[in-house]
Amino acid sequence: MATPFRISNSARLSLVTDALSRLRLHQYTGPAIVPRLYSFQQRTFTQSLLCSLKNLAASEPTTVPSLDASPSKPAGSKKSSFEITQKPLHAHTLGTKVKPRFTPRLRPSLRWTDEEDRELFRLVMAGTSTYDIYSNHFRDRTLSAVSRRIFSARLAGRALEQQAREGVRPGELDVAKSVAGEEGATPLRTVYSRQRESQLVEQQESGMSDDVILRRVSNATSAAQRGAWTRDEDELLRELVRKYIHLPEPALWTSVSGGSVNASVLLRGATTCRQRWRVLQLASSAEHGPWTREEELRLQEAISEQLEGKYQVVVDVLIGKPSATEHNLSQWRSDLQQLPGQAGLPILKFGSRRLRMLSWIAVERIVKSRSDIECRNHFYEVYHNGNRGLFSREERKRLKEGLEMFEKDYWKIAEHVGTRSPIQVMKAIRGRERYKERKLNVSKESSDNKK
Repeated sequence: MATPFRISNSARLSLVTDALSRLRLHQYTGPAIVPRLYSFQQRTFTQSLLCSLKNLAASEPTTVPSLDASPSKPAGSKKSSFEITQKPLHAHTLGTKVKPRFTPRLRPSLRWTDEEDRELFRLVMAGTSTYDIYSNHFRDRTLSAVSRRIFSARLAGRALEQQAREGVRPGELDVAKSVAGEEGATPLRTVYSRQRESQLVEQQESGMSDDVILRRVSNATSAAQRGAWTRDEDELLRELVRKYIHLPEPALWTSVSGGSVNASVLLRGATTCRQRWRVLQLASSAEHGPWTREEELRLQEAISEQLEGKYQVVVDVLIGKPSATEHNLSQWRSDLQQLPGQAGLPILKFGSRRLRMLSWIAVERIVKSRSDIECRNHFYEVYHNGNRGLFSREERKRLKEGLEMFEKDYWKIAEHVGTRSPIQVMKAIRGRERYKERKLNVSKESSDNKK
């Protein structure tokens, strides 16, 4: 059996004396011994050092004086005679410098309380840095959780400033009452949830493809019911859209969701409302088939109005090539009549922010005879500088090469083809897949018939 390591009483007493002298010097000088520590860290280090001295004294209490007057436990007890209420932090007390290693105990992830939200909002508005907020006020939470909450608080701060200038719009939450903690006011966490929901809608609206359906909002931020839409809900949706039509699209759908008309509340999520509105517009389209010249002009006027007359109503869809700023619509579509004053204006690139922020509901109001989806699809299919019609042999060859190199990255494939837009490339690839699937089904049916 191995002999346990033992230390002489003189060496033990020397260690304790050295530690006590360091502790006294630390109490008088503070940061001189433990530099760049906050007050709570200094207290924690002091407690850790005391715990280490108590454990050292308790291991052989014959020659080392007791540091605490609390009574010891019975002789048969395995635990130390000193109760340590906090998990001791490890610190090396030997050597020229003291280098404590702090391992703070974090509580499990819990929902932020109203008091914590208001305190954090006050600190953010005062300009306190993220690390100061975390280290001095919310050490019981992780730095990432505090950073995410600070981001939400800054968004709420911008909304508060906007409401102070313009007032609270219909359907918006009063941030000032939530910050003040007035009785009956909406909690700040609900304000943050509504902002996250609006951001999700805005991010999806600003994506490359307008055909991507908005992702479903979180159940925690939406009280939407499930199931098929009723006629009353459809009528209420139409009235709410007419009520909030002046708002841009992300704010429009968040206001429609949960909005009320004559004490009737629409309990549907923002994403569900937008999808249902698309279905209603497709079902109620007054016109189908080819577009007339009057419809084309109204479409150009509606889009030019949102572009503030600074750009042509044409999309430069050729990815990876210089912008076609010196060309006009008549060079690509001689059969279309261009609005007066459009020639010579710059042309926007496909996927630019200006094009992504177009409100197709506003375009629909001016065109009148077509839905917002039909207006959008017609614009991207007609008003561009790419080739039209069937792919040529050379284009099909480059399309096949791009598909092998980039799989289904339509932007890179369109750049490789060079004469087609990403939307045209996407449709060509999907048509190719459907053709292969039909061919495979026909071969399976013929083999089954032979058997």
